[in-house]
Amino acid sequence: MESVLLTGNEKEKYFILFNNSRFTVFIESYPGYTWILENLEEVKKADIEPLNLMPSHYGNEPNAGEYINGYPQDEALGGYTQFIFKKNNLKINELPTLKFVYKNDSNPETKDIYAQVNLIKGEGEPLSLGLINDSTTTSIKITEEGGKYDLYVNNNSSTIIFLYGSISNDNTLSSGYSWYMENTEMIKSNPFVDFLELDTFANRPGSYYNPMTTLYKYIFQVNDYSAKDVLPTLVFSYKESAKSSSRKARAVVHLRSFNETIVTFDDNDTGYKKNLNVDKNEVLLVEFSGSPSTGYNWILDNAEEVKAAKGIEALNIDANGRAPFTITTENRIGSPGVYRFKFQIEKDAEAGELQPTLKFIQARSKNNVINTAELALRVKKERKEEDFKDMSLPVIIYDKNTNKDNVIYVESNTIIQFTEESNPSTGCSWIIKNQEEIERSDFIDYLGSTFKSHCEKNNADALPWQMVSGCGGDETFSFRVWDIQDSDDLPEIHMVYGHSWAIDTEYYETVDLVLKVKKADDEKEKEKDKEELDDLPVIVYDKKVNEDNIIYIESNTIVQFTEESNPSTGCSWIIKNQEEIDHSDLVKYIGSTYKSHCENSSRIGVSGCGGDETFKFLIGDIQEGDELPEIHMVYGHSWAIDTEYYETVDLVLKVKKADDEKEKEKEKEKEEFDDLPVIVYDKKVNEDNVIYVESNTIVQFTEESNPSTGCSWIIKNQEDIDQSDLVKYIGSTFKSHCENSGRIGVSGCGGDETFKFLIGDVKESDELPEIHMVYGHRWAIDTEYYETVDLILKVKKADDEKEKEGECTFNGYPCCTQVNPKVRYQDKDGDWGEENGEWCFIKKEEEKEKEKQEKDEPKLIRTCTGENLGYPCCEKEHKNIYTDDD
Repeated sequence: MESVLLTGNEKEKYFILFNNSRFTVFIESYPGYTWILENLEEVKKADIEPLNLMPSHYGNEPNAGEYINGYPQDEALGGYTQFIFKKNNLKINELPTLKFVYKNDSNPETKDIYAQVNLIKGEGEPLSLGLINDSTTTSIKITEEGGKYDLYVNNNSSTIIFLYGSISNDNTLSSGYSWYMENTEMIKSNPFVDFLELDTFANRPGSYYNPMTTLYKYIFQVNDYSAKDVLPTLVFSYKESAKSSSRKARAVVHLRSFNETIVTFDDNDTGYKKNLNVDKNEVLLVEFSGSPSTGYNWILDNAEEVKAAKGIEALNIDANGRAPFTITTENRIGSPGVYRFKFQIEKDAEAGELQPTLKFIQARSKNNVINTAELALRVKKERKEEDFKDMSLPVIIYDKNTNKDNVIYVESNTIIQFTEESNPSTGCSWIIKNQEEIERSDFIDYLGSTFKSHCEKNNADALPWQMVSGCGGDETFSFRVWDIQDSDDLPEIHMVYGHSWAIDTEYYETVDLVLKVKKADDEKEKEKDKEELDDLPVIVYDKKVNEDNIIYIESNTIVQFTEESNPSTGCSWIIKNQEEIDHSDLVKYIGSTYKSHCENSSRIGVSGCGGDETFKFLIGDIQEGDELPEIHMVYGHSWAIDTEYYETVDLVLKVKKADDEKEKEKEKEKEEFDDLPVIVYDKKVNEDNVIYVESNTIVQFTEESNPSTGCSWIIKNQEDIDQSDLVKYIGSTFKSHCENSGRIGVSGCGGDETFKFLIGDVKESDELPEIHMVYGHRWAIDTEYYETVDLILKVKKADDEKEKEGECTFNGYPCCTQVNPKVRYQDKDGDWGEENGEWCFIKKEEEKEKEKQEKDEPKLIRTCTGENLGYPCCEKEHKNIYTDDD
């Protein structure tokens, strides 16, 4: 033993002391308190030397232990005091008790707390470090939450169980938890395991944010055992004291042999059959939970038939079909536990179904059965080593970007290959979740993987651990398919990408593939389906044109739309209501195709390079009354898609009617829009962000945009505009800045986006909605954006001050009133100046003189208005052909 620990309310412990040994006593403590060694002189006389005593207020010589803070980030919390001792010899038979006193430094009247460690003389030699640290030693680490664990051990070796806890942070030392072994007496009587030693520690804080932990190190010796023997279960409780009836947590550790396979039937499995593929010479341990105290025991119902069968041997089952029962809680009569049945497959067992099926019952007697369970066994075929190395077989390559249905059709004696992005330098790797199922399958085997780096200087095939730090690549996985029949049920392939130590709870990518036997007419059916799809009309939806997110469809057509995507980021488009669409008889998802934005790039998902992903849906026979499923898609990381995503697609499918009023209305509106006057707003000229509008016009303005960045312009007050009868958002058009580029959103290339708003019939008194737009990522637009547009719409008055008769204006702008104003800007219309913070037009002297003459000269008033419009007047005798407002 190396140390002993007293937590919170523990006031007494025992410690075995050997000659010439050092040991440490840890006692829970608190700032403002001091632990002292009360019987220092007695300890010294026993030739036990204290090594780290500190001065204190409670004696003339050092007698206090060394305090260790348990929480670096908060010194006010608790910790431990440690006393280090050395025993020089054991000439004295009687050893002293180490007596400690806990004192309040600021309040001497506080009652002292006492603790002691009883020293016991060790017999023989202390436990050899070599015995517990050889290559056969196994171990397991358990947190203070406890749980159920399997610990595999070797014959004639040691095993160590590490149980972790925490300090109580109670300055009165009246609380605290420790780990205690519950079934000590049972282990003492078990011939296969011996308890050797218990060391208890207080670990120093691992870092600023990792507080001190307590550690209980249980060491056991595993003795010689045979295939028929059942190893015990070790039970530990995390509680306040050894005598406490309640616990905070429990840890159950089943000791297992490396050469046995565990088959567990829990409460959910009873009454059902299990199937298992087994190898020759394999040992099976079949377990059932229960308790003999109920009167109902698990037994092998067909024990006689099994014992007489060829190919399998019952190892530990008596004549009545009973097997050993192991208590897995406290060592009390009537406690629940596990019935453990052991079998071994004979080395000369024939491949195929093994008879008979193992049949179990939970019963008082043959006529009083409450549960049943069956285990059907199948002996696997033996494979030659050279068969695993034969890479000359035909290869079936699965490409997830082409095959969206995650099904691979396979044939006998082929190799399946698929590739996923990977980056071993991050500490992450691909792990096969159903590895055991695949290994037990008679139809496929995992051959391994190869890695090819994305780095230019490391393009050669390399093992994952030979990767350049920070550089990812492509990892190709290979599976061997053996002889298969049409009726064979092949295992699926389930893989996850993440850190191996946390893979059960956290991962970043998944692969789920279904293997199906390829039938002779499969290719014909697929080719036929492809030809039929190629002949169908395609309805292309463009979100830049169709702002209302509705697609009007017809029977036997294909709906197609395109979204930007970048597989190299780990993100992908996912159909949120996939199940709803799958169950629909009217709409079917066909798949998607990807086209990279990178020039000369044949590999999908080049790091940092995005592209266009086109999605297709097949529309079946539909009628006007059919209710079609909508299409809801999100873009993000698959593992976090339920809580976080970056883009969305929400489309409504509606049956297109023969006389669809909406189509007619849209066409009519388009024609009307083309004829309406356009008011162009230029923020470089109109600094006051006010647009003066008239009835039945279109307001138009342009802003820079770059869809490839994931950013877009969003109307913040869209709802206000939608609810207005006076202003309507028509849509926008995009023109790329890239030369010779017809594709919207080329990676890294922006352009000009022109927005249009329709102004209806407006009056001078009307209050029009403003236009508020922001530019940024849609998912963060409420808190973060990069540009804004804020425009005020005002109805242009007929007697606008700027248009009053006699006032000089030009194109809606006032003339400069200053004499010889300074020219600020020139264009095709002439010279421009600035007055009162607004643009003004500079009229030349000759224009002013001409205006003066026109004003002074009397005007000829004529009754024929046609001449004002450029038409001659008719003679007196005429035929009326057309009448208008003029």
